[in-house]
Amino acid sequence: MDAVVRHVWKVAAKAFPAAKAATRAEWWAHCRPHASGHQMHFDSDDEGLGRVIKHPICSAVVYVTGGIGGPTLVTNQTPRSKQLATRGWLVGPEEGRVAVFDGEMLHGVIPGRGVCPALPSTSAAAAAGFSSKPGDAR
Repeated sequence: MDAVVRHVWKVAAKAFPAAKAATRAEWWAHCRPHASGHQMHFDSDDEGLGRVIKHPICSAVVYVTGGIGGPTLVTNQTPRSKQLATRGWLVGPEEGRVAVFDGEMLHGVIPGRGVCPALPSTSAAAAAGFSSKPGDAR
């Protein structure tokens, strides 16, 4: 997994130059049925431990399987927004695709529609958030 995270970090640093200074990567994986999504959420470091919410410099999603499950929805809403999101971007699940976005943005996965188009019937994705030392996350 280390090689995958290093590759994704290099891709992320092209879109977010500040990620070049990242010294940490938190990664996780999901394997979900086609019709399951993932709730809208903000990525954070320590989940607000000490009442301070820290967000990664950027977040990335790596689609391990393609054509299964719904797209990832990334919005322009951040925890500091005074209104709901006014824009959103959909990223379809294509095998090998890497989506990188600002680590403060609200995002989630829309459930897949209809009957699963392929076997296996579960989608697999890995995600990573890149930040500096714990106190330096945004």
